[in-house]
Amino acid sequence: MTRLLSAWLTIPLLTCLTTTAAFCDTYNVGIVSFDVTNAPLGEFDITNQTGPNASVFPDMTFAVSTPVSFNSLCVTVWIASGPTQSYESYFTLAPDGLSFDGQDIFDTGTVKEAVLTGTFSATTLKLNNGKTVTISPNFTVYLLPSSGSTLSDGDFGIITASTP
Repeated sequence: MTRLLSAWLTIPLLTCLTTTAAFCDTYNVGIVSFDVTNAPLGEFDITNQTGPNASVFPDMTFAVSTPVSFNSLCVTVWIASGPTQSYESYFTLAPDGLSFDGQDIFDTGTVKEAVLTGTFSATTLKLNNGKTVTISPNFTVYLLPSSGSTLSDGDFGIITASTP
């Protein structure tokens, strides 16, 4: 009787866990990178990979075919020998109308890590396979050093959109 009761309680729990996992999908929509553009200065740049910049089916790497703007952008930077700094008016719109260029104001070798936060302009997205999904409106991306203790040229983080 105990085994039967245990199995009876375990099956709904496992079903709930697998069902929940199946409904929480993540989609790559862009890249934020630390780029040395005017040595010894570096900047953060955002490459938007939605709309015309999306992957072509069957490549699902950047599958969002709806153009999605990134709004309310804020980059917070941890400096090796200084205070944490947050920048809300740091980016300018790039020529493609979706990506953003930063300003080369950071000394290379001093940026320990960074966090980019923002919101998406749309929450109902069409994918390159024809599927429509609804995503949460906010995103957060962490940039950590690929080697050493500070960010290097080309270190990046993937901007993702997740279903609620």
